[in-house]
Amino acid sequence: MSLKIGLVLSGGGARGAYQLGVMFAIYKHGFYRHVQALSGASIGSLMCLAFLDGDLIKTYNLWKKISPELVLAAKDNYRSRVPFKGRGIFSNYAIKQLITDNYDLERLVNTKKPLYFATSQIKRKIIKKEYEAKYFLVNYKSEIEIIQYLLASSAIPYIFDRVNIEYESYTDALKSDSEPISPLLQYNIDCIFVIPLTSAHSVERFKALKMPIIDFMSERLITSPIINMIDFDSRKIDEYISLGYCIGDTLLKEAVNRNFFSRKKTTQYLSLKSAGITIDVDRKLTLKEIIEDSNYKRRHI
Repeated sequence: MSLKIGLVLSGGGARGAYQLGVMFAIYKHGFYRHVQALSGASIGSLMCLAFLDGDLIKTYNLWKKISPELVLAAKDNYRSRVPFKGRGIFSNYAIKQLITDNYDLERLVNTKKPLYFATSQIKRKIIKKEYEAKYFLVNYKSEIEIIQYLLASSAIPYIFDRVNIEYESYTDALKSDSEPISPLLQYNIDCIFVIPLTSAHSVERFKALKMPIIDFMSERLITSPIINMIDFDSRKIDEYISLGYCIGDTLLKEAVNRNFFSRKKTTQYLSLKSAGITIDVDRKLTLKEIIEDSNYKRRHI
């Protein structure tokens, strides 16, 4: 099957583990190799790198290492904690170190598959700040540049420091475009997979595109309290991964049954809601069960 898929991963903090669950489902149904362009925002940017790395078990173990204390680490200098002039309260050093210790970033972006990180460029106005979406093409960049773009994409105002790149200031993508589909539309792709994590998800935006769209939205996830975006409890992580896998598996089965991918360049939209499908959202699978059900084997990616 000659199929080119664009993958859009939104921001959403701890909910990003849900995207890992969907990735296992993408693997199960044989679509992993067909993803030919990727775009991420905030935690979705990191998950794009995890997708390219292909070792989903390693990424799972990485998620299990993340804790609120690691993500929201205190800064050493008291003065630097004051949220003033673009500064945030917490340090991102520990999470940055965790990423560089686990991923060979330059190797991952050494690919012909376009990879974009979305962020928000700060535009200074007389009365208030405005934010404009900025999409950085990450392919063939250095580790220093990749980390810069990654931190800019997830620089939540007042939580983390804004990031300066080439004399411009950037902050979290959620301020402008948390579902960065725009940069992928210039490429010859046949279908979009979007994995949203927050209530900012725009269903109508994706429905309007003249190509098949599979929307892996979980109503339960995007309507849950916003505070759980920073709840990196290990039990929650397992729940998100299980939910992502169950929804991903269900939707991709439905897509195959409908011959969804045989009708390229047509306006089609598939989600649980549009298909009238309900699933048992309380069903919880362990990682072992997901691996066995998906027949996941790292060397096959």
